Amino acid sequence: MKVEILPALTDNYMYLLIDQDTREAAIVDPVQPQKVLDAVKKHGVKLTTVLTTHHHWDHAGGNEKLVKMEPGLHVYGGDSRVGALTQRVSHLTALKVGSLSVKCLSTPCHTSGHICYYVTKPNSSEPPAVFTGDTLFVAGCGKFFEGTPDEMYKALIEILGSLDPQTRVYCGHEYTINNLKFARHVEPSNPSIQEKLAWAKVSCSCFPGHRALLRRCWAETGGGLRGRSCRMLCSSEQGLAVPTKSSFLSGGDIPCLESLCGAGFSTVSLTAGPVRQRRAHHPLHHC
Repeated sequence: MKVEILPALTDNYMYLLIDQDTREAAIVDPVQPQKVLDAVKKHGVKLTTVLTTHHHWDHAGGNEKLVKMEPGLHVYGGDSRVGALTQRVSHLTALKVGSLSVKCLSTPCHTSGHICYYVTKPNSSEPPAVFTGDTLFVAGCGKFFEGTPDEMYKALIEILGSLDPQTRVYCGHEYTINNLKFARHVEPSNPSIQEKLAWAKVSCSCFPGHRALLRRCWAETGGGLRGRSCRMLCSSEQGLAVPTKSSFLSGGDIPCLESLCGAGFSTVSLTAGPVRQRRAHHPLHHC
């Protein structure tokens, strides 16, 4: 399994997923079709599949053009609003890209039809990958445009949190610095946040150079952003590094979802009881 990271627009990520055995490929959220086809040509692969995380224009807005440029593509998504859709998928729908297995994970909240794609290579020790769109970011999560805190909790903890801990996470936007600024706004005395923000400012100062952001391990500073159990680890792959899936739970602790929340929307506080929502005003804007 090979993943080519393709920066797009101002802060988006597209991903070219390649099965190295069959040379078949899928593209995740191809908002800039020509850049996708240039990457396909560079790698000498056959593009067969479009995996759309959700219908927002900065993720699905290139679908129609790409299908015109490359007829016969299979376009998957969890929402009828996805452009050029050929098959609507639901939770646990199984797909194939060459020899790679793709499991669709329904993670509604940012949008009601949001899908994350979990990719494994059967009979291989290679780490899995998950493409999280606007559900999970480095140090944050997506706005609750069409969902509730309970839905985001389920998406992050019960669905993504149950995946193999070595799963590599490929998120839809580069929001790390803004997410950490928001975390600092909420917890200004937390030294872990200060350290990670300083690291992110050095590693991730401009786009598309943000890929350098993923060159170190979050574990270097020893743990979560906020909440004992919230960790975002990094591991290296193909000359780049991408975040591995947080194990979320440690020693039976209840994780704090605030450590995953982005700016400018309702953050979530967790107790041993029900989820409760509180408003957090902040000028930062996330998609």
